[in-house]
Amino acid sequence: MIEQTCIEQVVETVRAAAKLPPTRVVEPRSRLVEDLGVDSLDLVGVLLAVQDRFEIVIDDADLDKLTTIGKLASYVHERLEQNDPSNGRDSARFAVSGRV
Repeated sequence: MIEQTCIEQVVETVRAAAKLPPTRVVEPRSRLVEDLGVDSLDLVGVLLAVQDRFEIVIDDADLDKLTTIGKLASYVHERLEQNDPSNGRDSARFAVSGRV
């Protein structure tokens, strides 16, 4: 299961990169384009922001799968686990500052 802090940080990153108003409800099931109104240009910015914040690389082949906040958070979590020598068991990777 994805750590809640990962989901929260993905939401925060998407909200900032897409310039979503604070009143906009963003949930794991929220679709980036249809529900949140992220256009193609903003989507590029969102994905770049996610890569920068979590220090991961999003493969081009995976872009079509990352349609919701939850799917994006799952992808980030999987990438972090792959890069984590302790195999994802170190929850300290999600720092209070938002940087991993």
